[in-house]
Amino acid sequence: MSDLASSTTSYHRVTQFNSPHASNVLPQILKLLSEIEKENRVKILFVYVHPVDWYLRVRDEVDLEIRKKVMIKLDHLKGDETEIDFVGYEFRKMLSYTAKSNPTAMEWMVQSEIIYYCYDEKWLKEMKEFWNVYYFNLKTIVYHYLNIAKDNYCDYLRNKAEVNRKKYIYVMRCLLWVEHAKLSHFSAWKNGQTVEKITPIIPVPPFDVNLLLSETLEKQKEYLEYPEKDKYPIQFNFFDKQTQALEQLNYLIDRKKASSGQWTKQPRIPVLDDWLMFLRMEEKVFADKILSLEKRKIDCITQEEKNSLQQRFDSLFYEHVMGFDKIPSVLE
Repeated sequence: MSDLASSTTSYHRVTQFNSPHASNVLPQILKLLSEIEKENRVKILFVYVHPVDWYLRVRDEVDLEIRKKVMIKLDHLKGDETEIDFVGYEFRKMLSYTAKSNPTAMEWMVQSEIIYYCYDEKWLKEMKEFWNVYYFNLKTIVYHYLNIAKDNYCDYLRNKAEVNRKKYIYVMRCLLWVEHAKLSHFSAWKNGQTVEKITPIIPVPPFDVNLLLSETLEKQKEYLEYPEKDKYPIQFNFFDKQTQALEQLNYLIDRKKASSGQWTKQPRIPVLDDWLMFLRMEEKVFADKILSLEKRKIDCITQEEKNSLQQRFDSLFYEHVMGFDKIPSVLE
């Protein structure tokens, strides 16, 4: 079995439960932890759940986000170790992120299709419903990705004779995400799914860059073939050298899959520079002229409906916080 190592490469398996509820520890919990270790080929070093009363207090400390990168050794992967990025939110923080249509919360909880462990499938289903139906905000997400693309471009590509060409993939992935979303927005309009002032619920673009590329190209084709596309509020334009740019981007993607680590700097790729600048301008027009006029469904319902929804949200919170009381703290 592979081992989750600390920075000093020392590790040990946690077997001691230190908690006010330690006397109530169920054998099934230890069995579950063991199964998680075996199925995912890791060793669990630290698990902690606050006592239930902690969640019911109002404290500044609940505004908590934990990000941690660890090195994990996996027997089935080449090389000595692989970097894994863990992100965690305090429960109330996660609920507040959902209510604010936070793009990061959408990526980690709603968009990701990989679930290693779910405390309660009902909870996850309801949280996704809250997001997808009431708090989905395409404008927030689009501007989020446009800003990431801009930051990466300014930090790693702009005004540089030689660059790490891997950065092209990161910038283009953000811009293609928006291109995919824009074309999905058009499809929703075409199919009569749009409601005045309310942003339509669209399929979330895929994480995988190859799948993102193929789906985006298919959506572009559907747009060009639609005879009444001129009735859409804005006209979509496509890069005239997109075929050449795709060849370069696919080459970089294949190179990234074939090798790990940093790339040596090389001259910039003009056709990719032109494509990303073209996309940045096109997607900004979409965001400013279309999405800026739309609102979330939660902002367009009556106060009575909001009160009913708030009751569901509160019940969801208390029901699952009380459920935490059944899970003891596990300390090193």
